[in-house]
Amino acid sequence: MTASQAKPAPLLAIWANPIFIRFARSRLRLGSALPWAVVILIGAAFAFSLIYILDTSNGTSPAHAANDAFFPLYILQAFLLLFSGTGSVANGINRECADGMTQYMRLVPMKPSAKIAGYLCGLPVREWALAALTLPFSLFCLLRGTIGFDRALTLYGVLALIAIGYHLAGCVVGTVVKNPRFASGTTRALILVLYFALPAFSNVGLTFFEYLTLRPVVIEVFAGVEGMPIFGNLFQQQSAVPEAQFFDRSFTRVQFTALVQLTLITTLFLILHRRWRDAESHLLGKGYAALLVGWIFLALLGNTIPAMADPGFYPKMYPSHRPEVNVKNAFVLASLMGVGALVLATCAIAVVSPSADQYRAGLRRARKLGLRRIPLRADAAGAGGWALVLALLAAAFWSAFNRHLFASKAIHEVPGHHLGMLGVGAPLALAVLILCFHGVYERFGRKASLMFVLFAWIVPLLLALLLTAARATDLAVLGAAFSALAAPFYLLTLPLLESDTLGMTTRLMRFGATLSTLAHVALLLALALSLHRHKRRIRRFVREEGAPVDG
Repeated sequence: MTASQAKPAPLLAIWANPIFIRFARSRLRLGSALPWAVVILIGAAFAFSLIYILDTSNGTSPAHAANDAFFPLYILQAFLLLFSGTGSVANGINRECADGMTQYMRLVPMKPSAKIAGYLCGLPVREWALAALTLPFSLFCLLRGTIGFDRALTLYGVLALIAIGYHLAGCVVGTVVKNPRFASGTTRALILVLYFALPAFSNVGLTFFEYLTLRPVVIEVFAGVEGMPIFGNLFQQQSAVPEAQFFDRSFTRVQFTALVQLTLITTLFLILHRRWRDAESHLLGKGYAALLVGWIFLALLGNTIPAMADPGFYPKMYPSHRPEVNVKNAFVLASLMGVGALVLATCAIAVVSPSADQYRAGLRRARKLGLRRIPLRADAAGAGGWALVLALLAAAFWSAFNRHLFASKAIHEVPGHHLGMLGVGAPLALAVLILCFHGVYERFGRKASLMFVLFAWIVPLLLALLLTAARATDLAVLGAAFSALAAPFYLLTLPLLESDTLGMTTRLMRFGATLSTLAHVALLLALALSLHRHKRRIRRFVREEGAPVDG
């Protein structure tokens, strides 16, 4: 074998990637791929013919009928790539892990990026081929209709970008989740959440989540196509906002979707790259996790703050122009954003926080390398400082969101000292809850933190529901106050309402919020002291060991 033959194939030379070649040969084998090809061709031909014949039989011109027929073909192609292809990636990579093939592939002299590219292109190769089989029908529609190849290029470019992101998500899920069926089902459920659950938040002004899907691009592109008798009204009704806002700058929906998808692709690629380099590494490094959380918060603010300038900020879910009604709507929305900030920050903390064994191994390795301490960004380093950064990011995000929301034209007026409490008191209390989770996670480990979330966050809400059913409303209100998931709702009762106009329920919520905050401050101090002593014992144990051992 010559030196050129032994040299690994370049990253972009997918056709020479041995992982891609292996899956292409197995998944495109005639016996298994031909039945799927026949089914897809029949379905595409039927959808195309049905729409085209219905339009032309009703007197529509062939060009406009071709425009209508293009849309169901595009939806079929998107289904094959995003839903079926992503499930195949998650299931396939999980089988590779279960069969030990990923461990074998770690020994192959290829760069981690080339291995990721091989799996990313090889596992869904059948779905890409099936989608390509339907392209002749789409090409006929483009040649006969008025959509134009420039719009088609935009549609297929964004579809390919989102497909890569979703397939990377399938790789991550398949790598992390051990059960193959559960991995495939989890991935497909995630896609359903992205397409049906998260876009629903656009009804209250949170349009950011729509850019994780194809919907904004499809609406923007097809809204500019004239002559779609069947599907035209669908896009015209949803194209009222032609641009995506980011503070004082405007982007087209295509540009903002590409920005969001590139962020997703970069994050997922880094997760896989880290796992290929070290199977025991954290999903993300500490610095990038903080940067990612900060970017998500910034993007949410940049996308929602311009919308708050519109007096009709609640156009669909809460159709009212009365300030008192809008205050209640804002209360619910701000509370939900607080819960979202809490969940995102705690998930990031769970990703970057080391276990006791990892911390001990990091100390041993640092001692072996002659270092005085573990590098701050290393996976084995304590995450206390990073947890504080994440908690402050969540607090700053919630503070900025509350201030802009309750000072918007939809609310008209909120007293100034209330805005001050919204911007300082409630967000700092939220940061305390996040730091409590970090203390439990790093001091007692993953399983104990799961029990903490169950019994301290979820059980109080369940007990409150039971007490409400038993008509013990006052006890239910006080009991739910100690759940971190309900804390944003309770914390916002402090600054929003005047003390002389409070009802009994709101008074109980204010009392519960105060009591819960004080209890979590005390818990945080106890956890900080316990964690400090625990790490000191580990450091003493490592110092008293004999020869250094690389962990």
